[in-house]
Amino acid sequence: MAHQSSLLDALTAGVEAAVASGGFPLFDPRAGEAVLTADAPGAGHWVGAPSVLYDPASERVLMAYRRRRPRDGSRNERGYQGVVAESVDGGRSFSPVWEVTKQQARTSSLERFCLRRGPAGDWLVYISLEDPPSSGRWRIDLLRATTPDGFDLATAQAVLAPAAVGVDAVKDPYVVCHGTQMLMYVSTFLTPQGPAPTSLATSYDGLRYAWRGEALAVGSSGSWDAYQARLGSVVPFGGGYVGYYDGAAEPAEDTEERCGIACSVDLLSWRRVSTAAPALISPHATGSLRYVDVVEIAGAWWAYYEYTCADGSHELRRTRLEPAL
Repeated sequence: MAHQSSLLDALTAGVEAAVASGGFPLFDPRAGEAVLTADAPGAGHWVGAPSVLYDPASERVLMAYRRRRPRDGSRNERGYQGVVAESVDGGRSFSPVWEVTKQQARTSSLERFCLRRGPAGDWLVYISLEDPPSSGRWRIDLLRATTPDGFDLATAQAVLAPAAVGVDAVKDPYVVCHGTQMLMYVSTFLTPQGPAPTSLATSYDGLRYAWRGEALAVGSSGSWDAYQARLGSVVPFGGGYVGYYDGAAEPAEDTEERCGIACSVDLLSWRRVSTAAPALISPHATGSLRYVDVVEIAGAWWAYYEYTCADGSHELRRTRLEPAL
């Protein structure tokens, strides 16, 4: 235990030094290029929550993402569409290959999906959705397919439900394939009022997950991430791992989170590095920058992220990184 703690202390110091110098894991959000834009200008119109995967066999980049419209009078659009798309130009432009609407999923809103390859080589997409639509209790389901355009809602299998693990909601899955295990990080609402730390569940087959409990805690009372700390991407760094997480100080900032940095030596427990302030923000509107997903594409590292524009909408951007791995 003492050895593990000293390793984490050393890793934390290395990450803090890198952040202080402005190097990796930081990047300039303003320098990114827009990959997808929202349906319309204005607050509440979003495209983002990316989950990106490079397929070296076909040299394609695959991405799952979500589109959202605002609540508007009698309409309650919210997360109305989830998409799996492919890129043949290195991840710059994407064409949909599979789509699902909230009506087809029989839910009031769709949240972040997570696209992965399974242990048997099949394609997996984890979807998070409200169940039942009126309760606000998010759950996570799994769809499997032999090709990324072959997902079928009729084959959905339950993966995590809040009642089964003793919390109010589970949503926004992010899965790391580590050896023979699959580690799923989950945004977990402990009560309807929060807080919302990140919890961990582990699996050997991609379907049956064992609940491990809290992996990344929220910040202390009054801090910028006291309400939410949602781990959304993991990258190797300095013999351990660095993670990008979305933080919010209070429920009013939910959906307009900003990005912090955390680190881990074992992928099981995480330490927040961004304790005083977020590490990455947009210069516009609410400053929201969230759902960072970092992926290696043909030997280069790219960050995809949801970014608040000057008009209040969210667009999906990407920028190239120079990681010190």
